[in-house]
Amino acid sequence: MQSVPRSPTSPDVDWSGRWAITLWTIMLGVVCILVLVNPASPSLNILWRESGRAWLNGDSLYTDGSRWGYRYGPLIAALLSLLVKVPLGVSAMLVRLVNAAILLGATFAWLKQVAPGKFDVYFRGVFFILLAVLSLPNLECGQFNPMLIGLLLGSLAAVQSERWNLAAVLLALATVLKVYPLAFALLLVVVYPRQLLRRLPLALLVALGLRFLLQSPHYVLGEYRQWATLLGNNDVSRRFLPMTVGETYRDLLYLFRLYNIPISLTIYALLQGLADLGCAFVCWTAARRGLPKQVVLWHVLVLGSCWLTICGPASEPRTYILVAPALA
Repeated sequence: MQSVPRSPTSPDVDWSGRWAITLWTIMLGVVCILVLVNPASPSLNILWRESGRAWLNGDSLYTDGSRWGYRYGPLIAALLSLLVKVPLGVSAMLVRLVNAAILLGATFAWLKQVAPGKFDVYFRGVFFILLAVLSLPNLECGQFNPMLIGLLLGSLAAVQSERWNLAAVLLALATVLKVYPLAFALLLVVVYPRQLLRRLPLALLVALGLRFLLQSPHYVLGEYRQWATLLGNNDVSRRFLPMTVGETYRDLLYLFRLYNIPISLTIYALLQGLADLGCAFVCWTAARRGLPKQVVLWHVLVLGSCWLTICGPASEPRTYILVAPALA
């Protein structure tokens, strides 16, 4: 006797979707209540607010001791200035909700269009449950990593649907957010040079030009010089902190230190570049072999997100949310 196929909406199939919605709702609700009750904890809430205020006032983003630790670009400070006029707890809540919205929307598009294999309702729910567990530390503290991986997943979905302008814009936004996602973007440029080689630089130029419309050009140029100096120091102070200190970066250099392998930052930077070239070669080879686009983009996601965490320039424990989609 032939069995009747289960409906995708039957209780034994979509229970995971209900649990995923419930988990995300409870998680975001609790996080928002906590920041409303105690908005000064964690201190990132104050950091984001003060950075936005500094942008509005034309103050330095990188030398004032009260804003020690701000490492994002001036354009992010310009966006954070939108939160200055609202209470601290509300601004902290908005940061978390925007992060979650970008992550969830982009992940849904990626699962629907790009993820290898067929994700039915059941497996999609399981995926979002795993993603919730992996995302909670970032959402709790207000980091922008969920937004970052959301932008990267969105760019993959845009490439899959051949919306090249949108893909370039999302990659440019991710690069503006933390700079080093440019390595991820370059993997896509290697795979699809005709479509992205011109669009991505143009999108980056527009993003660079936008910030000059939001403040005095002299002030913006000065902030970019200070930001370049900050990044050029390669975070020496944090890279060589005691290994038990939480602020120490957890990257490939950490492993060298763990096994007492002497290596200079120059050699380490060379290894970072070689690793990215290796990822690019694998992705290019996959495209040249004529593999399906979904498979090629899966190569880009796995290798790109692994490079951002293992060989990236600022891999903290919370940075590992970047491998959450591939891991889930």
